[in-house]
Parts: sequence; structure tokens; C-alpha cells
Amino acid sequence: MMAILDRIREADWEAEFLVDRRPRVQAYWRALKERPSYAAGIAAHEHPTVVRGTERIVACKRNDPGFAAALVSRAGPARAGPRPPVDPGQLSA
Repeated sequence: MMAILDRIREADWEAEFLVDRRPRVQAYWRALKERPSYAAGIAAHEHPTVVRGTERIVACKRNDPGFAAALVSRAGPARAGPRPPVDPGQLSA
């Protein structure tokens, strides 16, 4: 889970995904970032290409409202409550 949440951070998507409707995910991510292992194992080893990519995403979101809106619309609205059970028959296509 830490890797997934860190990818969300790298994509500058925290504000869109880690919103008030997801308080448990927010709290979990906050706790993960406070771990010494996160600082030593992930934060201290950011790759320059990923850093530049994050900077480009931030700039595109700032300069192109359509780009930012496309990211949010693809995320869809957060749902409250538990997810309904998945019928395994629906997974094969």
C-alpha cells in the first residue's frame, strides 16, 4: 500500500485522492510518511526522472485547467461506505 500511495504523491494526485471523504486513507498515509523506514527507504531515494515528471505534472495542472479536470474526472467520485461484493463471474471477460 505504501508504494501505491507514494505513486499518488509522485503524480501530484494527493489533493484529488486523499480527500476528506477518505479519512482513514489520509490517516494511514500520514502515519506511513512519519515512519523512519519511509524516509530512509523511499523519500531519500527519489529518482531524478520521477522528480522531473512530478514537476511537469504540477506545471501542467497549474497551466492547463483541462488537464487537471481530466485527471479528476477520470478518478470519479469517492464513494461512501463499503463496496458491494464482487461477483467473480463478472471478472472474466
